[in-house]
Amino acid sequence: MPGRYEYILGDSDFEVRRLAFQAKVWRPMTEALFDRHGIGPGWRCLEVGPGTGTVLFPLAARVRGRGGRVDAVERSPRYAEYLRRRSRSRRLRHVRVLEGELLDVELPPERYDLIFARWVFLFLPRVEEHLRRLAAALAPGGLLAIEDYHRDSMALYPRPADWPSFILSDRAWFASQGGDLNIAARLPGLYRKVGLSPVEVVPHVQVGGPRSDVWKWAETYFLGYLDEIARHPPFTAARARRFRTEWLRAKKDRDALFVSPMILDVVGRKPGR
Repeated sequence: MPGRYEYILGDSDFEVRRLAFQAKVWRPMTEALFDRHGIGPGWRCLEVGPGTGTVLFPLAARVRGRGGRVDAVERSPRYAEYLRRRSRSRRLRHVRVLEGELLDVELPPERYDLIFARWVFLFLPRVEEHLRRLAAALAPGGLLAIEDYHRDSMALYPRPADWPSFILSDRAWFASQGGDLNIAARLPGLYRKVGLSPVEVVPHVQVGGPRSDVWKWAETYFLGYLDEIARHPPFTAARARRFRTEWLRAKKDRDALFVSPMILDVVGRKPGR
């Protein structure tokens, strides 16, 4: 299919658990975005890449009534089927799941008041093409809201000796599929290219020690995918083993700190209302 790309984190049981914990850590960020823009009953919404529905179902509850509805485009057959089953069990007739690639599924023109994507665009090649597709589906005056990374801001103290090579290889892993771990900073300019007016760029960072949720969130990703990251130079298997040892040592240091990657809310509006 023309829109096909590889979602490198997959949809394993491990990834399902990781996503659930990630949603807990960052849910206030997304809820605050929806609050700022008055998302509520009657809104016609589209979520891109809902995964296991950690945003989809709270959003569906927000917009229920007065004709509000949420469509979702999900590429993973496993996730899509889970979303359908859960929607049926909850009798959410205003939720529709479209299975497939964003560039392949049929989206109605000028339909949505809000299109939302969280941690999706970092994986995507051909970002401008994807944005044009979404811009065409926005109603006049509608909002495109993307929450995604500017990953270079991430830090760990005390700093492991192999931190710089880890960061480069993490970036290379995503780039191998056409992704960009710093995509968020590029979005305002790309919005203008596809005819949207940037409305806001809001940064979010969390900092915490070894007992904090943000530390546990980072550890789940770092150690869970360390071997895969080590397949991309300059990181190596030997460096990965050393990195794991240093991370676990830092975990015992009550003064250690993890600074999360910056996440940007990037919101644009389609002219016309």
